[in-house]
Amino acid sequence: MKVEQLFDNTITLINMEDGNEKIAISREVNPPDLEVVADGKQISQVLINLVKNSLEALKDSEEGHIKIEGRINKAGRVQITVSDNGPGIPEELMDKIFIPFFTGRESGSGIGLSFSRQIMLLHGGSLKMFSEPGKLTQAILEF
Repeated sequence: MKVEQLFDNTITLINMEDGNEKIAISREVNPPDLEVVADGKQISQVLINLVKNSLEALKDSEEGHIKIEGRINKAGRVQITVSDNGPGIPEELMDKIFIPFFTGRESGSGIGLSFSRQIMLLHGGSLKMFSEPGKLTQAILEF
């Protein structure tokens, strides 16, 4: 499946929901014809979940920005990154975020990241999180 199409589908679905207007979402795919061999519906679900997490993190931000990037990494594998400039994930929570039903939010269910990681594992890939509190949070999918 073309990564560009995955991104377009995700952004279209996110933009259909109310309340997301003040947060900028950009995308970049390099090379433009980048593809992943994966179940498009499942990977779309992962991307939607990750973007929704970013939207939640940015809900009180005046300058919120989410960037979705697709590229070939140094290991020659397809990498998709969802980044935001929200408050980040506190260091003491980083080792717990993939535990089913753990949530750091009042309204969260705690299944999104563990579910997303499972989908990536089933596709022979990985999902990793990186956060620099106050600056940047990244979800990195590798296929």
